[in-house]
Order: sequence, then structure tokens, then C-alpha cells
Amino acid sequence: MNSLLDVSKSGELLVVAHRGSSGTAPENTISAFRQAIESGAKMVEIDIQITADNKFVVYHDFVPPGHIKRISELNFDEIKDIDIGSAYGSIYAGEKIPLLQEVLELVRDKALLMIEIKTWTGDKIQANMKHLIELIEEYNNLERTIFGSFNYKVLRDLKQLNPNIKTAAIKIPGDDKTPKEIKELTQCEVFIFSVEELTKELMESAIREELFTGVYSVDTKANLEIALEYKVRAVATNYPGKIFKWLEEIRA
Repeated sequence: MNSLLDVSKSGELLVVAHRGSSGTAPENTISAFRQAIESGAKMVEIDIQITADNKFVVYHDFVPPGHIKRISELNFDEIKDIDIGSAYGSIYAGEKIPLLQEVLELVRDKALLMIEIKTWTGDKIQANMKHLIELIEEYNNLERTIFGSFNYKVLRDLKQLNPNIKTAAIKIPGDDKTPKEIKELTQCEVFIFSVEELTKELMESAIREELFTGVYSVDTKANLEIALEYKVRAVATNYPGKIFKWLEEIRA
């Protein structure tokens, strides 16, 4: 599996499976990640949070089903048996919230990893950043992992712990900061934003800063064509299989 640097130099469009193949399987589950890899996606994007007993879990919403407390206020034993698959059909019944280690084991040597750090957890993520980095290193995945967040302080803190870590600043929708200002704030290498905010001006500004660019919610052929027109380097999609099909049609 190539490193992030190899992919960056290749110039190819990087197809990122947003929370796995989340349009065809429950998001952020082992099934979704497995389907993403089988589709040919070169990168899998996941959301991580941390439990009250300091376990990194892969889940998007702050409050899990059946609870009123946030994940950061619950021990892993309190959430590990929650069925998050049945709502998507009987084939996914019994799908659980995975530990980060489970996902790292699955993607190792098969896909690059984009970890979005969810930060509505007080200071718990910051307090456990060193442990997070050690966990990624344990699976020999640091050179194939990028850490992203809407929280720019988290990205700065990561860089202070290890300047070699690659980070992605995710643009806050509606925020008028320029790519230059965001890069100065975070020292990021990657700039990510919604396809709805994709403009020629924004792309040109990001390119001037030598930022690797990515857009998310690219789930239609029309949006993919716009991303290609503006020379976006990566597209995050809930349907990686469809993206590869559309790419073949566009390039035919």
C-alpha cells in the first residue's frame, strides 16, 4: 500500500470512502469499511471519539442510541453491545460500534486512513493524543494516516506532538477564513471543504498555498464532474463504487 506522499505525487484522483461505503452499509461500521475496500477506494474516512474509560471508538454522533449521555461520558462496556445495524436491514443486524483498533487491523496494508477527530468531548481527546498516535504507530499506519478536524486547535496540538504527522483542516461551512489563513493557523498539508462551497476562486487560493485539496459529499455524477473540472485532488463520497463507475464513463 502506497504512503500518503506517494499518492500525493501520483496526481491521481484520490477516492475517499466517507465513513466507509456509507451509502450501502451502516456508516462507520466494519461492513461499511470492508465494502469500501472491496470497491477499490484508496482511502477510508472514519470518525473517532473517546469513551469515559479512554477507549477510542469509531462513531459519528455524540450520543449513541438508547442513551442520553455522550460517548465521552460512557464507558465502552456501556456501548459495545449497541446494535447499530438493524435499522439498515436484517443483513446488518448485530453490527456494533467498533474500536479504533478493529478498523486499524482491517485497513492495514489495504487502504489509507483519514481520521476525523470529533471534539465535543471536553479535553479528553487532547489529553489522550499521545496514546492515539501510539495506537496508529502500533499498526505501522502513521505514514498512511491523515488526521482531520473542524477544530484547528486539535490539529496544532497534534503537530506539536509530532511535526511529521499529516493533518487536514476541514473548513467550517460559512467561515470566511482563506486557505492561507487556515494553513497559518494549523500548519496543515490538506484543505477539505464541502462540494457546495467549491469555487474556482477557493481552489486557486488553496493551490497557491500548495495545499492538497479535498471535497466531501460528492455523491452525484454532476458533483464529480465539477470536482474534476476544478482539479480537486480528492473526493469523499458515500458511494465509492458509483464514483469509479462514473469516472469510467467520464473518461471514456
